[in-house]
This record gives sequence, C-alpha cells and structure tokens, in this order.
Amino acid sequence: MNEPFFGNNPRQRQQKGLNIESNDPFYLTHSPQQWELAEDEKGKFEFLPQFGKLIEMAGCNGVESVKGGVDSVMARAELRERGVVVLPLELGYMTRYPTKKGGWYYTLKWNSPKEIANRVISKMDKKAWDNFRRELVTTGILDPIDPDLVDIMIHDISREKESLIVRQHIPEVKLEMSKIDQKIKNMKLALSKSKKGKK
Repeated sequence: MNEPFFGNNPRQRQQKGLNIESNDPFYLTHSPQQWELAEDEKGKFEFLPQFGKLIEMAGCNGVESVKGGVDSVMARAELRERGVVVLPLELGYMTRYPTKKGGWYYTLKWNSPKEIANRVISKMDKKAWDNFRRELVTTGILDPIDPDLVDIMIHDISREKESLIVRQHIPEVKLEMSKIDQKIKNMKLALSKSKKGKK
C-alpha cells in the first residue's frame, strides 16, 4: 500500500501520527444499483459507480476472527453470490496513516488527511477519484450502468416533478421543477455517453 514511512521506532510513528482513532482495512464493494450522476471538469455528465465497504473487522458483515487476525474470504464470497463486486486490494485504492494512539487509520488513497490544531481534516482529490471510477468501467472491471436502471431513476424523479405541479405558481417550486427537467436531460446525455463507451 502507498503509505507514509516514519521509521521503525513505534514512539516516533506515534509522535508523527494523526490525532485520530485507528480503524480497520476495507474492501470497496459495488452493487449494480450504485451509481452517481457526476459532472466532469468540462461540464459533461456521466454515470460513475458508487461504493460500499466491507470492513475487515471480526463480527462485522460475516468477517470471521482467526488466529493472528481476521478472515473475510467467506464474507466476500457471499457478497459475490448476491451480485456485488468486491474490488481487489491489488487495485491500490487504499492507503493508511499511523495514529498517535497506535494502530493505523485506513482511507482511500485519494483522501489526504492532515492535522490542524489537533483536528484532523481530510481533502479528497475528486478529479483523480473520478478518473479511477471511470477506468473501472472503461477497462471492464465494472459493467456500465444498466439503461433500465436509468429509466427507473428518471421515472422516480419525474414523479417528484408531478407532485410539485399543484404549487408551480410559487417561484421556488417552479425553479425546483426546472432543476428536475435539467437533471433528466443530463441523465439522458450521460446514458448516451455510457452507451457510446460500451461499443
């Protein structure tokens, strides 16, 4: 994993570590229903995958305690049987930082935590994160969004607009309806882009 190195002295690692609680490593997981309508730096819209996490903590989501640590093999297999993709750690999406109290803080490698006045804040490199998500689809690791799912999404937000019609004389409501129309348009454009990328 890509991680900062502060030497082999535990005391030195803790002094240099973040003032944050340690946590557990994780796998990113993706269900076919998990998508985000995202806008790139050029103002173009696209569907990018969203993710859940399988945390490698004993007793959590079927992760077992074994001698010397934890075992998530069965938990990952169960997710795959349900149609959920478990991204291998070899894709390099996770990194870790030492903590002042000992142990490690695991996070996405595009997330950069830093300490300011004893408070840890994090900044995400959204462009790099979006590139990673996009490449998962373009390289075939994840299937592109199902057009039928987009139809369902459009249907759902169209119903939201219909519920506003009786109050459309109110400027704020009219603006909200306009935003819904624009979102539907963007979703259709994003779907068109997804279909072209699949060919």
